[in-house]
Amino acid sequence: MLAVVLIGMLQFRLPVSADEQLSPPPDSGLPPTAHFSHPLESLAIAGEIVLRLEASDTAGIVAPVRFYIAPSDTPPDHLGHLIGEGRGHGRRHGERRGGGGRDGGETETISAPGETIVIEQVFDTSEVPDRAYRIRAVVTNIYSHSTRATLHTTIDNRVPRVRIHRPRGTGHGQIGPGLHRQEDDSENPEEPESQDMERSDGKWRTPAVTDAVDVIASATDRNLGSWSLVAKIGDTTIATLGSGTGPLRRQLAGRYVASMAPPGYVGPVDLVLSASDTATPEPNIGSDSVTIFSDYYLDAYGSLLLAPSYEVSTTIPVMASVTGE
Repeated sequence: MLAVVLIGMLQFRLPVSADEQLSPPPDSGLPPTAHFSHPLESLAIAGEIVLRLEASDTAGIVAPVRFYIAPSDTPPDHLGHLIGEGRGHGRRHGERRGGGGRDGGETETISAPGETIVIEQVFDTSEVPDRAYRIRAVVTNIYSHSTRATLHTTIDNRVPRVRIHRPRGTGHGQIGPGLHRQEDDSENPEEPESQDMERSDGKWRTPAVTDAVDVIASATDRNLGSWSLVAKIGDTTIATLGSGTGPLRRQLAGRYVASMAPPGYVGPVDLVLSASDTATPEPNIGSDSVTIFSDYYLDAYGSLLLAPSYEVSTTIPVMASVTGE
């Protein structure tokens, strides 16, 4: 009798079939664990983005893993709109096993017991309006125990509002009627008090700058990342006039000094203001530009000329008579 028992024990330890090896561990009654690894919590997102979830379970996770989106103020028990069914990346992805679920039907496992897998879902944020949202993923194991992973985010597909308002002359050569080159060939320059780049008739003028000009601008966005103001000749940046991370509201963004242009250069210079937000994976970028005419140059002897100037003598010579008459 003892021998039979020993034989039975030895037989029990013999290699088992592949199907027997894949038998799931017993039901622990616990749901899977899951969390979002991308994007980060509370980060603004824009464009097409990959939602990335990491999940594991002691018995194994089954497909599908569903992703939902709802406005942030939606009641907690409401999942929201179905985004899609995520794709799992695990070494047992695609394996099918019968009888794993409560209904006894066939399920597709996408993880081994205890294995952590990455589940991805591509989401086009332009499909919903800009605002704060709650994204959820529902993960289920082979025993139909499920868990919900939550991500709070803001969708922001709007570019920052950027505008250059006016140049403001400083020192010698400040912007005035005598220093304007009218693009419409008008002979009626504005009054010196009006420094706006845009005239009341909607036409633009190019100010000539012989010394320096302050640039007043605005750059705003609810998720503003940074802004910069540069001077360019063609496609070449010749100087960075200003930069920052805070909003601009009709404030001084930077100062262009005519000497920033290459020696001897006389011609147009573009002042370009660009601003980007913090959205991921690609930030939204807004820009605005104005053109000035740089009049900083040297004469034939290498002397600096800020503006053409002429001297007129007011002395009238008197011819004296030799005879005294």
